[in-house]
Formats: sequence, C-alpha cells, structure tokens
Amino acid sequence: MNTKKVLVALFVLAIGIGAGVLIGHYVIPKALAKLHVPEVLKHGGKGNATGKTEDAALEAGALEDARVDPAKSNLLKRIMRMVDGAKIKEHVSFLASEPHLAGTDREEEVLANYVKDKFTEYGLDEVKVVSYDVLLSYPNASDPNTVSVVNASNGDAFWTAAIQEEVIPDIPTDIGPAFLAYSPPGDVVGSVVYVNHGTNEDFDDIEALNSSVAGAICLMRYGDGFRGQKVRNCAARGGAGALLFLDPEQVAPYPGAPLYPNSTFVSGSAMQRGSLIGGGDPLTPGYPATETATRINPSFAPLPTIPSHVIGYDDARRLLELLGGPEAPKNFQGGLNVTYRIGPFSDENADKLVRLRVNNFFTIGPVRNVIGIIKGAVEPDRYVLTGNHRDALGYGAVNPASGTGALLELARVLGALKSKGIRPRRTVVFCSWGASEYGHIGSTEWVEEHLLELQDRAVAYIDMAHCASGKVFVPSASPALAGIVGTAAKLVPDPENSKESVFNRWKRSSNAATQTNGDPQPEDTCGASDNSAFNFFAGIPSVGLSFLPSSKVGFKRFPAFHTAYDTLHMYETYIDPKWNFGKTCARLNGALVHLLSEAVVLPLDMERFARKLQQSLDGLDALGVSTQLEANGVFLAALRLEIDNFNNVSMAWSSYVKSLKNVKPATIRRLNDQMMRVEKEFLKPTGRPGRPLVHHLAFAPPEGDQNKGVGFPDFIDLLYYINKLPLEVQGDGWRNLRFYVSDLTRAVQGASKMRKVL
Repeated sequence: MNTKKVLVALFVLAIGIGAGVLIGHYVIPKALAKLHVPEVLKHGGKGNATGKTEDAALEAGALEDARVDPAKSNLLKRIMRMVDGAKIKEHVSFLASEPHLAGTDREEEVLANYVKDKFTEYGLDEVKVVSYDVLLSYPNASDPNTVSVVNASNGDAFWTAAIQEEVIPDIPTDIGPAFLAYSPPGDVVGSVVYVNHGTNEDFDDIEALNSSVAGAICLMRYGDGFRGQKVRNCAARGGAGALLFLDPEQVAPYPGAPLYPNSTFVSGSAMQRGSLIGGGDPLTPGYPATETATRINPSFAPLPTIPSHVIGYDDARRLLELLGGPEAPKNFQGGLNVTYRIGPFSDENADKLVRLRVNNFFTIGPVRNVIGIIKGAVEPDRYVLTGNHRDALGYGAVNPASGTGALLELARVLGALKSKGIRPRRTVVFCSWGASEYGHIGSTEWVEEHLLELQDRAVAYIDMAHCASGKVFVPSASPALAGIVGTAAKLVPDPENSKESVFNRWKRSSNAATQTNGDPQPEDTCGASDNSAFNFFAGIPSVGLSFLPSSKVGFKRFPAFHTAYDTLHMYETYIDPKWNFGKTCARLNGALVHLLSEAVVLPLDMERFARKLQQSLDGLDALGVSTQLEANGVFLAALRLEIDNFNNVSMAWSSYVKSLKNVKPATIRRLNDQMMRVEKEFLKPTGRPGRPLVHHLAFAPPEGDQNKGVGFPDFIDLLYYINKLPLEVQGDGWRNLRFYVSDLTRAVQGASKMRKVL
C-alpha cells in the first residue's frame, strides 16, 4: 500500500479518536472529574503542585463574584510598575550579539540555555527544554548560491550578483550568504520574466499580455503575499526558477534619503531571507517530530520544486534594465529608477541569459523550545500562554530579540510576585520557540504534541514576535479576543507620553473606516507567526502584539526584516533608543495575561465573534457572486439563518453573563468551558481542501497569502480556481464549495449550542 495513503489514514484515525476524547470531555460534568497534573506541566522540570483537586476547587469554595473586574485591580498596577526597561536591554543585547540560525549551537545550546536559566532564576514553577528532530535547510558556505548574467553561447559570466549584504564598518553585519530555506539545489539557465509580486492575479496579468514564464526564471518582488506562495505560483505556471527582491518602494521609499546605518531604510544590497514553507516540520505533518516519530518520504512533503534565491534591489535593477517585452502594468511599477518591463531580455540583450545556481543542503537537526510555567492558584488546569520565537536569520535584534526580551521581563515580574505568594488564578505558560524562521516549527510541533490537552485547557495564546519594530500600534486578534486588546491598550501608558495610553496612539493612527463605534479594531490573525498552530490547527484564539513602521512606508515589516541589518545598533539607535517600546510590549503582554488569567468569567467576546461571521458573509455579498453561486447550487440562506441565530444567542449570552453576581465555582467553570468550546466548533478534523493542517473553517489565511487573515477563506480560494477552469470541468469545484457551506453551517449551529447553559 502507498506509504502516503497509510499515513493519511492513520492521521484521520487519530483525529477521530481525539474528537471522541473531546466529546467525552464536554459530556462528563466537570465537577465529577478529579484534577490531575496537566501533561504540559508533568513533562520535565520540578514544581510545587497545589495539591488541590477539581472537586475541591469547584465545590468546597465559597461563591464567587463574577463581577470582579481584573482591569481595576491593584495587582495590575503593580505589574505595570515592576516592568524594567533596563532588564529588557540586558536580554536583547545578549540575544542579538551573534547570528543564531535554528539548529546551530548558538541558538539551540547557548540561547536556549540562557532562556532556561532566566526562567529558573525568576522562580517559575517548572522549566523544561523540549527538543524535536526536524528537517532544516542551509546555504553551502563553501559554494554559495549565485545569480549570474551569462553569455547565451558559451556560458561565460558578464556579471554575478552579490551573495550577501555589504558589511558596514564597525557594525556587526556579516551573517553569511543569503538563501531561501528549503529551496532545492539546482542549476538552471534561462530568460527572466518579471511577475510583480507573484500572485495568481499577477501571473494572469502577464499571460493576458501574451507572456509566459514557462521555462523562464520568475523575477518577483516581496509584498502582497507569502514568499513560498510566490515560488509555488511560479512553478505551477511552468517557471524553471525564482528570484525574489525587496523593492525600494517598500524599504527605501524616499529617493536620496539616508540609508542604514543612517536611518532604518536599507540599501540595495539588503536581501530578505526566509522560509519557503510553513506549517511545521515538513516530514511529520500533523504529528510531532519526536525522536521516535516516523518521517514521510521527502518526495511526499510539501517542499518547493524549483531552485529559488533572493537578491538585493541593486542587482534586481540590473536585471530589469536588460528586459524587453511589453511595459509592465502600472501596479507592477516600483521604486527603482527604471521602466519595469515583463521580459524576456530585449533584442540588444538577446545574447544573454541568467544562470541561477542553488547549492542549499538539507539535514535533520534538533531544535529546542523552552517552556516556563507558573501554576494557577484556583484553576491550574486552564492555561494562558504567551510566547515568542528565539531563532533568527541573522542577528535578529528587532525580530525576535526585542519580543523575547519583553517576554523574559514579564516572566521575571510574575515570578517575583509568585515568590511573595501572589499566583495567577489560572496557569501562565511562557514559551520560547525554536525554528520559527523555518516555518514556525517549534510552536507547531509543540501544539501537535499537546493538541488534545491544549484544545481542552488553553484559554488563549499571546504572540510577541513583531512587538517592537516601529511606533504604530497594529495588534491582531481572533474575534473573541478583539475587545480585550482594546481594554489592555487603555491600561498601558503610551511609550512616548505617559499621560496618554497606548489606546490613544492606536486610535490616532487607525483608519476611521476600520473603526467600530469610533474605536480602532485589531487586524485579523494571520499565518505569519507562531500563533498559526494555535489558531488554525488547534482552534485556540490568539493575540499578536505589534508596533510597526508607519503605514506610509508601504511595507508592513520594518525594512531590515530578515536581513543582515536587523542589528542591535539599528534597534537602539532608531527604533527604541530609550527602550520604552520594549517596556510597553512587556506591559501590554502583562495586561493581557492578567486579564485572561484573573477574570472569573473569561473575557471571550461571543458578540464580536458573531459579528465577524456576519461581516464575512456580508463580504461575500459585496463580491457580487450571489447569482453565480445560486446558479451552481451554492445557497447561503441556511448559513445566513444560522449566523442570525448565533448572533441572537451571543447577545443573550452576554446579557446573562453580565447579570451574574455570586455564582458557584462549578457554574463558572461550565460557562467558561462553553465559551472555549465555541472556537473548536469551527475546526474540520481533516483540514481544508489541499491544506490538511489548516482546520479552521471560518477564520484563516487564504491559500495565496499566509500573511493575511480573512473570513470564510475557502470562498476566496475555491472561487478563484473554479473561475479559471473551463465550464465543463467546474463541477468538482462547485461541489467542494457546497461542502464548505455545509461545514460552515454545521459549525455555526454547534456554536449556538452554548445557549443550553442559559
């Protein structure tokens, strides 16, 4: 039997068994179950268990006042005061002092042990290092990847692109040759075709101009999509190789303006490295890459199929200057002082071709997560998780060290409170992830290993990866947590004006069109960070904390993202010279952890969840596809009715919760469990079409861009592909869309069942 089929069958069986466990959890009354030490807590490390059983916690205690507002507690004010920017500086300075690729000794030994030792020093109850053996990819230092313009007749090189950034004197900026992780090795020679951002629509546009990438090397700029999808799109259209570059429109938008080291804008040698895949270890899809795990054959893994590489915009300009063919559409034009054409090379350059040599190699290597735990005093079996990745593609001062510094500082603060006998109500779990820059491997493998336990017990996950990279507050959140982000922002002083709050800054910078009742709203969570496995695989809501560059720059990431210029000098000279933004990140995280861990009734907003479903449905109406859907048997009336019903249920639920006063602990537990269950109703155990590890039906990234979060993503994906097919073969696509609507309708019906506790 085919190995892949066997693995798929076993995976589906495991999910089925897991579903049974979850069903049992919700059927058996909580008050009848004894509290055992959670698996996340049991594995490794030492700690002082509370010794309480759930019976005791739920029945022996006095009635609880459900109206207690943790936002007004003196404890929160104490947390705010205790955060120390100097401590954050100490951490970031050490973490970013050397490059630390995943799998290297610096990352997996020195930095993992640094975080472990700090968690231990700060008095956390349990600290453990969890290792996974995963597929990693590296450039060949002795034979680096090259891009050359060569003579079409004899192969002699006219010129060769730079293999890494220009080193800046007196600033550590040498991180070795650039590469794109998981690009296969290869040596291809061909013409170049420019495809803008490499989206499906961009490829459609060049084909409409009678151009094709078949047999050619796709030249694509960053932005408007995940780099891995750009490469997949190129391969799907017949491309032989792919080249990516940062356009100055994104990273140096003002001609003549100073460049790093004299500003945050980067020079034409800057190259954004990164992974071409996401979703964890590619050889263990859906299950953890433990020592005993069986790995699939790499030929079955979702790895890129064409050689791919990254170049600086100086070298991209030299390629664009050689191109002929039609002038590119207006939206294809960028910030280089050249007319962007589609290609191939012009007649006067017909004697030239491009040679792309990729010599990346693959290896199985260990990556390590560091987990620190402070056990809850009342509900130790309910977890509030917060984390950040530790590995970097260079020095990584901004991303990820600034976030890790803030994470460690919050661990110190809560550890100090614990030493004085002040524990959170619920367990707080601090997570330092390994190998995130290789497709969120550390977090994904850990969620896969603890999937059922986390689905049962995790309240929320807060991610810190991009917290301090600019001055504009741009948080993201799952719908149920959108409201609490605003609450937290109102509680934390502005990093540059202590008389105002972060909320004031957020409101001033947000687009009025995206506000609700005059208040700014978080962006939708996407697949670009370690929240992915929590959100879209396990159904655990998340928040992402981010201060980003000005939106006027036109690029969401800070310009030096994933380049050699993400240095400590960059961070403390231009981004956070007083270390106030790092301090604010720690405070925001502390406020969120406090609100989620201390509230008697969980602050999960079911009304916002329902409104987001309604907005997603309204978005379909705005596409103007209703007639086409109905003509092909896709009817939305039942889904619309269920969303209306869920909206009514959510409002009744909110009124009921607000009416609660003194309540039995068992009732509180039942209410909270019902709210935690709502998100899980939207999980499809077998995943989505072509994306078996994306289980969330309602809110997830579309296939074409994991950097974006949308509602009802399968409508976007399936409608695009259906409309590309001839009419006579569209039937399977419409059938899949009918199944998707059916799945969504069932999920909303399940979510409405929380009314049964009213």
